[in-house]
Amino acid sequence: MITTCDRHSDDTRLTADICIIGAGPAGLTLAAQLDGGPHTVLVVEAGGYPGTPDGLHEAGVAEMSGDFDAPALVPHRFGGAANEWIVRLPWNRRGVRMVPLSPIDLERRSWIPNSGWPISWDELQRYYGAATRFLSLDERGYELDAWTDDDHQPLALDTAGFSTGIEQFADPRRFTRDLLDVLEASPNVHVVLGGSAGQLQGSPSRATVLEIDHDRPARLSAAASRFVVATGGLENARLLLDARAGAGFGGGSDIVGRFYTDHHRVFTGTLTPARRDMFSTARMYDLTQRETDAGSARPSVMGKLIPTAALLRSEELLHSASMLLPKPSPLIAAGRSDIGRLLRGNLRVLGERRSASRVARTALHSLRLGVGLTAAQRRMPPRIDAGWSGVSGRWTPFERFDIETQIELAPDAGNRLTLGTTVDRFGRQRCDLTWTWSDADLDSLRRTTDLLGRACEQTGVGAFAPTRWGSTPELTTPCGAFHPSGTTRMSATAHNGVVDDRCRVHGTDNLFVIGSSTFPTVGYANPTLTIIALALRLADDLSRN
Repeated sequence: MITTCDRHSDDTRLTADICIIGAGPAGLTLAAQLDGGPHTVLVVEAGGYPGTPDGLHEAGVAEMSGDFDAPALVPHRFGGAANEWIVRLPWNRRGVRMVPLSPIDLERRSWIPNSGWPISWDELQRYYGAATRFLSLDERGYELDAWTDDDHQPLALDTAGFSTGIEQFADPRRFTRDLLDVLEASPNVHVVLGGSAGQLQGSPSRATVLEIDHDRPARLSAAASRFVVATGGLENARLLLDARAGAGFGGGSDIVGRFYTDHHRVFTGTLTPARRDMFSTARMYDLTQRETDAGSARPSVMGKLIPTAALLRSEELLHSASMLLPKPSPLIAAGRSDIGRLLRGNLRVLGERRSASRVARTALHSLRLGVGLTAAQRRMPPRIDAGWSGVSGRWTPFERFDIETQIELAPDAGNRLTLGTTVDRFGRQRCDLTWTWSDADLDSLRRTTDLLGRACEQTGVGAFAPTRWGSTPELTTPCGAFHPSGTTRMSATAHNGVVDDRCRVHGTDNLFVIGSSTFPTVGYANPTLTIIALALRLADDLSRN
């Protein structure tokens, strides 16, 4: 069942066995797994239906300090961040990258203080398989061998310390459409839209009531035997920080809100292939639809260059993944400029060239590339980020690859969310954020770039020219990569974390947190697959107890 707050009278107290706060991918996965079970479930979501205007809560950061821009605001609505998944896929669909963490990401790495997860790789890997099935992704998973064939061969960089990581792409409609239908018809799950999580109340050992803010002056509330906070990497911490003054959730260790992190992306250099045919033979690193059994949807898959675990250990590096983005030749760039100016009615371009025939030739090459990319991507307008290997043959429109690297940042207790003086429309305190580079971050980025360049040249792949930067690099994602993490980190004890290995808040027996805020470290991987895996794991725990 799905209702909205305005359907309930003032001062109504909703009740359930389990209250899930947030209807993003984490909360909806949990609710879907509990659908049809013995427990009554209440899901409270600040936003409305998919496609509706932004939800009520003024999430995000009020005041920012440090080296980076404030994290971007993800509007609240049913489906959460899935409404904003922005990777463009064939047939004008959109999606997001799905890739698991690596075993080394869960280890305590001696060169990275505060690293290490309190759960094992084997435990998490079991739920990665379940998450892949839940998202209707290809069962071949993420192992390189499963995706290697005559047309898709990895670059031979293993001897120089680099391998290839595989990413699949999930469809947001799993959350914005399919689960909407499932929960609308659910006999035991009640979703309430348009209600912003105000404050959790109770005692340090037990949560009892959630205040719910909405458009009318009187507030609703929810009482439950168990509460699950699933509102995102920023809001999860804000709710616990706001509750600490009264209920004291999260203990007295001052860890809530600390260790904020995200990924950053940097153009680390350019690769000029030793062989021009690399633009067609490097299909493994292009975003393409791969063949599958008859009748099955063709999965969108892409490879990236990643350091091997051996290199990470020997060089004491943070993790990273590098994407190959083809750069058009100057002839193509000139043609694109000419076409644009001619379409705007600027005929002077004909006089600026030596002849009209040259304009025609450059425009023809650009048009040829555009048609080829459109055919490969099955979308309009095309972009040079997918399908590029299918337009390179005897005629090659590209000159080199730009290398964009997504980097892990070291966990740092000084990077933290705190309650600020700014309040939202309901009088709730908003968060301030301090977020800076560390010496470990910058040193690892420099050395990873040097090692990747050396690997490309030593193995004969091509000539690598690193991007030169001063004290800090120029980021392609100055506000982060939309992966806010770490602020309610998982740990074996309350001394250095907020939740335990079952995502239960230390010292509070009925309060759980799910999402990337629980990640002690983030590796290079986009967090969504791991979030889904942990949500499925928590669903099993809640179903058994």
